[in-house]
Amino acid sequence: MVVSDSVPTSEPDVPSQNEGEDLVVVTDPNDTDCTGLINLALDLYGEPTDRVNSASIDGGAIDTAVIEWAGIETTVLFKFSQEFDGCRASYVFGGPAIQVPAIIPPTDVPQPEPEPQPQPQPQPQPQPEPEPQPQPEPEPEPQPEPEPEPEPEQFMDRDCGDFETQAAAQRFFEAEETIRPGDQHDLDRDNNGLACESLP
Repeated sequence: MVVSDSVPTSEPDVPSQNEGEDLVVVTDPNDTDCTGLINLALDLYGEPTDRVNSASIDGGAIDTAVIEWAGIETTVLFKFSQEFDGCRASYVFGGPAIQVPAIIPPTDVPQPEPEPQPQPQPQPQPQPEPEPQPQPEPEPEPQPEPEPEPEPEQFMDRDCGDFETQAAAQRFFEAEETIRPGDQHDLDRDNNGLACESLP
């Protein structure tokens, strides 16, 4: 028997009820290694006539089992993978398609949590109001001295020969723009925003 994720090629023709959207698949997100669903199937159908365990990826751990019950003409593919939570059992032949009941995974019924009993709230004790304290008269704040106006820096013309690199000329060019708008030093003759482009 060939084991794969698809219908085994050595099995008889798969009934139409077990193909496409009508394929019967049972999942149990709490069954991380398929032992739970396999044991449920053994309890429901009895001992199988054939069972093949394999891995989906060569050299990996066992994660796939194909189990056949010839007496009820039913074959089930059990698989657990990181692609989905828990175990997935797919009826690849027979089973519900020929009125054989499918396995039913257990369902966890959440128990309602007991409602907490209301606790009596302590009544606050009245506190006497404090006597108001006399507030001192605020002292007048001193008036801030006006800051002296900065003296304008004396203009000193620069040209590209005053700089060793284009980066140094560019820094000076951009700093001067914040003080004196316009290319006062004629460092950007083609008006493209780059100063002294002939420098390295």
